[in-house]
Amino acid sequence: PYEPWMSFGLMGGGMQPQGHVQVLVNIVATVDAADLALFGASFKAMETSFGFTPGRLGVLQMWQSLSYSVSLPVWGVFLPVLGARYLLCLACLVWAFTTLMTPHVAFFEAQCLLRIINGAALSGVMPITQAILADAVESGRRGAAFGWMQSLHTIARVMVSYAVISLGDAWAYAYYFIFVLTLVMIV
Repeated sequence: PYEPWMSFGLMGGGMQPQGHVQVLVNIVATVDAADLALFGASFKAMETSFGFTPGRLGVLQMWQSLSYSVSLPVWGVFLPVLGARYLLCLACLVWAFTTLMTPHVAFFEAQCLLRIINGAALSGVMPITQAILADAVESGRRGAAFGWMQSLHTIARVMVSYAVISLGDAWAYAYYFIFVLTLVMIV
């Protein structure tokens, strides 16, 4: 059997691999939440920069939400076939590039397509991270693990919303930051 001889990092000995998985999953879920919050927080900036009316912004949000909802079960179907690591990297990579493109696309129909792709990619992150967390954490600790993940998810949304609104005309920098953070996370 495994006998730890030293403790390193956030947990002791035998719990260390589980702890590392929890930290990584929480980072991914937090960046996912940050990206989800970006678009709604950017409405005023997109109205000013691109001339999108509140109605058109609502349509963009609707397309992203519909795509998110419809895509959720698809990720679940492919999870046992392709594996969590591959699917999570794919979802993150697609969402990173749609996030990068968003501040540069002033054409409404193209922005609709970006929102659909972004919603589909973002929808994969939460179920995949939850599956990873459920596999990595023993049943008696899952409630706390999922609680921490959801708490960080919510904190990230609040922080990103505040940051985007505070950036004003420089709102695109929030998108660039999330793009870079996502690429670093994938590596």
